[in-house]
Amino acid sequence: MSVSFYCGAWSDDEDDDDDDDEHSSPGSAYGDDLHLDVGTLIVSPSSEYMVESVMGCGAFGTVVHCKNVSNNDSVALKIIMETKFNVDARKEVETLELLKNFNLEKYNIVKWYGSFVHEGHYCHEFEKLDMSLYQYQTTMKACLELREIRPILQQVALSLQLLKSLGIAHTDLKPDNIMLVDHVHQPLRVKVIDFGTAILISDRCKGPELQTLWFRSPEILLGASFNEAIDIWSLGCIAAELFMGKALFPSNDEFDMMRHILRIIGKPPNHLLNTGAYTKQFFQHYSARSEQKKPDLWIFRSYLHTWACRPCTLNSLTDLLEGSEELSGEDARADDLDKRSFVELLVKMLQLDPTERIKPQQLLQHPFITMSHLVGDFTDCQYVKSSRELLNEHLAQSILNQGDVQQSETA
Repeated sequence: MSVSFYCGAWSDDEDDDDDDDEHSSPGSAYGDDLHLDVGTLIVSPSSEYMVESVMGCGAFGTVVHCKNVSNNDSVALKIIMETKFNVDARKEVETLELLKNFNLEKYNIVKWYGSFVHEGHYCHEFEKLDMSLYQYQTTMKACLELREIRPILQQVALSLQLLKSLGIAHTDLKPDNIMLVDHVHQPLRVKVIDFGTAILISDRCKGPELQTLWFRSPEILLGASFNEAIDIWSLGCIAAELFMGKALFPSNDEFDMMRHILRIIGKPPNHLLNTGAYTKQFFQHYSARSEQKKPDLWIFRSYLHTWACRPCTLNSLTDLLEGSEELSGEDARADDLDKRSFVELLVKMLQLDPTERIKPQQLLQHPFITMSHLVGDFTDCQYVKSSRELLNEHLAQSILNQGDVQQSETA
């Protein structure tokens, strides 16, 4: 049985192997003192909600699919089950209050309708969405085509553009927290969910507790200063996973995660290593002799935790260029160019130095997203036609949805 924590933290598949462990955020089980059986009524000051199914549960609480008794609308209620997480629940409300001032349909962010307290538990009411990207990959299609990945990256980049403009870092971007709106009627239409650990960068802290392990940026691993660029790193990990059908950095722990990054991407720059609060957990420091005027040397402690290391999925990102579908002629050439543009974008998203990492606005203008690298010689190429049709179909649907929202708001 598959359980995915909607708007909230993690997924747990009883039938899955250990490779799926770190799609889940760290956290322990909670004491459930609130029964959420089908038919249970959850009461707010203005409405009653009847539980129709449990959509998922996680370290912070449970998400249930409900019917609003007064208008019969379907909603998702995220219920914070532990009172010790109430402070986090209130912080999430502060973020959601800030976001609701914007057209969330345009920026592909889940709609929040409000929050209330039921029997001592915080409850957040959201629009009900379909399934997460993780669920989609595990149940329907493990590897996505580049033409399918493109509109997903475009939509999430818009979400991150808004968050960056507000000085907000999501801090837990992963396939579980990107939801398909309706995979049947609106293919590849996605929204970002779960702002339970979102923070204002002005309130930032250092520490490894942010971000789910497989999507954790080097600056967080090292305990160095960070900003919204940590979300771009996570999105790069997600893009690679969508393409490969498996995690880019399937690590067991923080040390193994750093080993994967070193193997596939490289060593973090010295300014991160020098300032990271946790650098010495991963690297041995050798001071340079001043007369030689050489930089300090950091050597990875490769002899530690070798028993806990998982095999790396790649030797480098360029490995993704190998292999191809059985295409020929112009289609094969266009596919090759598209793949090279995709890998180039991944390299920019997975820059070890956050100051050099591509920003959301730049991502939206990258040739892989705009398809500017596939113009001119490919006017009759079926690969290009189908890719552009899929991207345009998504853009048209997005504009239509925005219009529906604006119309309802003015009604």
